[in-house]
Amino acid sequence: MTTNEMTDALLRLAEILTAWPVILLVLPVGFRKPIGAFLSEYVPRLIERLRSAEVAGSRFEFIPEELSNLRSVPVQHEEPEALVESPPEQPSEEQDLATPEERMQEPIDIREDRRRLSEEFRKLFMVHVLTPSDIPGQKYDIFIYVKRHHNEEISDVVEAEFFFGRSWGNRIFEGSREGNRIGVRTSAYGEFSCVCRVTFEDKRKMLLYRYIDFEMGNAIAELMQQVPAEVSRKIS
Repeated sequence: MTTNEMTDALLRLAEILTAWPVILLVLPVGFRKPIGAFLSEYVPRLIERLRSAEVAGSRFEFIPEELSNLRSVPVQHEEPEALVESPPEQPSEEQDLATPEERMQEPIDIREDRRRLSEEFRKLFMVHVLTPSDIPGQKYDIFIYVKRHHNEEISDVVEAEFFFGRSWGNRIFEGSREGNRIGVRTSAYGEFSCVCRVTFEDKRKMLLYRYIDFEMGNAIAELMQQVPAEVSRKIS
């Protein structure tokens, strides 16, 4: 299903929904077919076509083109062939040398901390988008990238490096820049944590953290499975 075909299908569906009084009159008379039987047969078929749509030969069906162009990195492995041993980094003078235990004892003002973190991160955050994967053994293709609040420009960001852990051989992957995003794309069979090291033009470095969960993907998959059955139940 091409992009034009998918657009046409969505437009046709919108026309049906907005013109339902006419449809209710025309279908029984013109086609001599009960409206419930018609919807039961054709609505699930349309939903299935949209669900399995392919654009430009790939399954990035509702993924922006900028994301599909992010640098591709290896997929998740239970037993990676080789692990890269990373030497411990020496803390810089700017880093907080307090131990985790000492930080836990400090009083926390959640309102002030939110404001401080926004300034400290320069309104830059790490996000992820996922879509079902066609790769055997992998559940989702995942697009992980850094972006600024309100999609503001990120020309001051020189580099963003991503670390996924042992299942990727302890390797660090440099992200590619696509518009106002810098990131990578990978595939995974299970959820994992990600650390991103960002370097700015003024040489400052900072770390961003994100848990790459499958919650939204699983919820959408379950919803899409329920839609045809729910339509049939309501109109039968």
